Amino acid sequence: MEWMKGRGNGLLRLPYLYFLSFIVSVLSGALTPLIPVIGYRMGASGYEIGAIGSAGALLYIFLTLLSGSLSEKIGRKAMLLTSFISLACSTTIYAYSIIPLHLIFGRLLEGLSYSTFWPSLEALLTESHKSEARSITRLFTISWSSGMVLGALLYDTLLNIPRFTLFATLTVFSLVLCLATVVIVEEEAPLKIVHENIFKEFLNAIKNLKMAWTLSFSYAFVQALVFNFYPVLLDALAKPERWTSVMLSTMLMARTLSFGLLAHMFVKNIAGAVLGLFLSAMGGVLIQFTDSFLLILLGGFFLGTGAGLLYSTAFYKAISSSRLRGVYTGIFESTIGLGYFTGPLIGGVLVEINPLHPYSFISLYSLFLIVLVLSSNIHKRSPNPRRS
Repeated sequence: MEWMKGRGNGLLRLPYLYFLSFIVSVLSGALTPLIPVIGYRMGASGYEIGAIGSAGALLYIFLTLLSGSLSEKIGRKAMLLTSFISLACSTTIYAYSIIPLHLIFGRLLEGLSYSTFWPSLEALLTESHKSEARSITRLFTISWSSGMVLGALLYDTLLNIPRFTLFATLTVFSLVLCLATVVIVEEEAPLKIVHENIFKEFLNAIKNLKMAWTLSFSYAFVQALVFNFYPVLLDALAKPERWTSVMLSTMLMARTLSFGLLAHMFVKNIAGAVLGLFLSAMGGVLIQFTDSFLLILLGGFFLGTGAGLLYSTAFYKAISSSRLRGVYTGIFESTIGLGYFTGPLIGGVLVEINPLHPYSFISLYSLFLIVLVLSSNIHKRSPNPRRS
């Protein structure tokens, strides 16, 4: 059982880290579509729904950069504890919310929770594994993506639970995770690294992995448009709640299958990025046929498969680049946060014009990026002209 041997707390730590990846993703997969629908039923406008969707991502953009680097100084465990306390505060606000503005405050704290959680968890996993980066990418992405699948499947069930009961239960559960982390997660003392080295590594990462950060941004941008606005669209069209749950879970199951079956073959080359963007473009077209449940499911399948390829390609490059993994995973998660922030803002404007415009935008944006990726690759492979 070599794969279970990590530093610190031995047999328990590594499985527990994968459990955290799974369970936090269950919560995220359920809350991401749930909170905008709660806001819609409170009377929120398209702009307010966009603000609800982007509020947490705004913090996520900046705090993941800070938390990834900070975890190199004070340790990953402290960041995980901060995450679960923030999540408990967020769900407490959701329990007592009566207007959309309250939900926005809750999403800010939820964003704080995720921004301190993911960079530290990713760094802990790569430090615990003895495997090659491609194996870590596969196991980690399957763990959190399968959690998102379950969260999406629970969406319609959670929507029908009394709101106070649901979020009070989640508050208690978050505090239980906090206590379990204190007991189970152990780590070696943080590295003694001068600030100049961290800053230099940060600048190198931004400069050398621009395409990876573009892909991670695009992954989140497309996901944010679908998760924040498509459930609202189907709800406004009086489609069965099960349609939303099945469509989102199909999308997330396709993403998980992509992680397990396709991503490891493509993460090292340009094919994964191009195929992922093409499938995203096709999915954006198909989900606009809202009267056809089968076309909605097929569109969700394409979107999920494309998302899996984009995420895996970017994540592989991030964790393969440096021993200061907190810096790279922080940038990786920050660009994802930027996508989750930008998507709802642009979607909020587009949906006020036409409810289907966000999904047309997904297709046009993805096709534009295909051209950008291919032209960039051709430029890199072209020989430099001789100097006279």
